[in-house]
Formats: sequence, C-alpha cells, structure tokens
Amino acid sequence: MKFETSNTLKAHCTSFFHLKLFLKILALSFIFLIIFEKSRLNISSPIWKPIKNWNINLHSLSSNDVLEFPIFYISGKWPRFFNNHPIFYTLNYEKGPPSHFVSKITANWEPDDAVVIFEGPKTPKNLGDQKLIKNCFNTKLSYSCTSIRQGFLSRHLDEIGIPKKSEVKINWFNVNNPDIPAEEQPQGVYLNSKNNKEIQDRFIFINQSGIQQTIILKRSFGKNGQLAFNTLIKTISGLRNYNELNTSRFFVDQELKKIQLVDLEKKLNSIEFSKKLSEIQNLLISKISISPQSFETYYHLAGTSMVALKNNLNYNQKLVKNFYLKNIENSYRYSFDIDPTHPKLNEILTLWKASTHQF
Repeated sequence: MKFETSNTLKAHCTSFFHLKLFLKILALSFIFLIIFEKSRLNISSPIWKPIKNWNINLHSLSSNDVLEFPIFYISGKWPRFFNNHPIFYTLNYEKGPPSHFVSKITANWEPDDAVVIFEGPKTPKNLGDQKLIKNCFNTKLSYSCTSIRQGFLSRHLDEIGIPKKSEVKINWFNVNNPDIPAEEQPQGVYLNSKNNKEIQDRFIFINQSGIQQTIILKRSFGKNGQLAFNTLIKTISGLRNYNELNTSRFFVDQELKKIQLVDLEKKLNSIEFSKKLSEIQNLLISKISISPQSFETYYHLAGTSMVALKNNLNYNQKLVKNFYLKNIENSYRYSFDIDPTHPKLNEILTLWKASTHQF
C-alpha cells in the first residue's frame, strides 16, 4: 500500500514537472513570437511607437466664413472660403451606394497647395470600441494591443506609401470643447508624414461605437499649406462626432428645404449667386454622405451643377468648370447604380452629355 502511494506521488510530481516545463517552453515561444513579429514589422514602425496625447483647444472661425453641415458621422461648421475664394466639394465615383457610403468626397481648398479628402467610414473588423482602441494606443503594449494597432494602422501606412515608416509621426488627438458633450467630442489617431512633394495629415476619427472616419489634408510646404493646416485644426476643434446619422439627416433636410433657387437667381448678382451655388452643392454632397441611397439628391446635384456652369463664374473658370463637370458625371453614375429604371435618369444623362458638349 505504501509502495503504491509512493509511486502515485512520484507520478504526480513527474506530471507537475512536465507541466511546468511545458508552460516555460510556451512562455518562451510566446516571447520569441513577439520578438519575431517586432523584427518583421520594423521596431521603428508607428505600430510599436509610444504615442503622445495632443489636446486640441477650442478655436473659432469667423461666423461669416463658415457653413454648417455633416460629412458622414462628423458634423460642424466648415470654412466656406480659402484665400477669399469659395471651397468646392466634388464627389469621387466608386461603386458603393445605395448599400454603402460613397468612398470619398474632396474639398478643393487651393488645388496646388491644399486639398482635403473625406473618406467614407472604413472600420476594420474586430478592433473594438473607442475605449478599447484608445487604451491600446495609450498604454503599455501587449500582444493583443499590438494586433489592434496593426489592424488599425496598416491600411493608412500602406496608403501613405513612404519608404521609411519611421518618419511617420503619430499622436492621439482629443478636442477640449466644453460646449460639446464628452461622448461627441472628436478624438482618434493623428498621422503626419512628408515626402518630396507634400505634407500629409491624417485625422482618423473614432466615435464611441468604434466607427472610423478619416480626414486627409494634402498640403504644400509653403505658406498656403500651413494656413490650410491651421484652418483645419480650428475647424476640427468645433466638430461633433456622432454615433448615429438621424440627427444629421434631419438638419440637412431642414437646410435644403429653405433653398429657393429661382428666387436666389433673381435677387443676387452673378458673383454672389455663384458663391451661393457652391454652398448649395456642399449641402447636397453632405446629404449624399449620410443618405447615399437618395436618388433625388444626385438629381439635384447634377441640376445645380449645370446651372453653375451656365452662370458667369469669376474665380478660375476652367478649374471650377471641371469641378462641376465631375459632379454631373458622377451624379449620373451613382444614380444609375441606385435605380437604372428611374424616370429621371435620362434627364441626368442628358445634362451630362450637354455639359460635355457645351462646356
């Protein structure tokens, strides 16, 4: 009996020893895996860098120089002018609506010096909500957080496309605006990179649900580029980042109902009417960003673009003409994707054909 107990005890000790050995080997393997991954990804990559918090304080743009509207989940007051000329928004075509958001909207501030690109929401899977992502960027790295960081940043780093990703600066940005509820205050990851031609600033907004939306500023190294960056920071400080779209949809619908295009044309001179048309276009594109399935919005975007082309435009006529032509063409493409049998589709096609021949 004693002999059997002794053998049993010895067997248990041996099993325990093997278990401890196995766990040690497993732990070492895990460490080597991390080292290998770290080496493979490049230790200087932003994925591995500790990041600093950047608190963006409240600034304000002149109330006469802004127009309030949402772009996807982000809403606020956007500059109407840059260097004293209107800012024109254009739709980029990519198959998506009605089931998905439009892929990109471009705000042409100063085409050779400052272009702002609004990406439609693109959220990698299984990264978690805002709180989890923020913790992974602001706390010590763990293997799970490294995976989240990599999933979050890899697309952006690939699109930046510079040879040395160590040259990318990274921060977590927060907006401190007491007038906006904490859950709507913008925050997320800021990436800054440079190449021989331009500086690129990426603000990757994350709402409370974890939905990601990116604003990209491509700017020159000169005075206009710096002015564009300063203006964008002031704009961001007053934005809201919603978790839903219904609030924004209601707001834009109310703003569009106020517009009487025929009355405006009678009341305003040519220059004032041109500026007003650009604002109407911005509201229509805003509506498309939050309700991409709305056929009527594309119809009106094409129509107002044609009116603008016929109007006497004073600012860089050739450049502005191309913006409006692009909006007519892409309005047709999107409306065709939404409903190829719609009775108004031929009207948009006629506008497109007429615009290419007349202008």
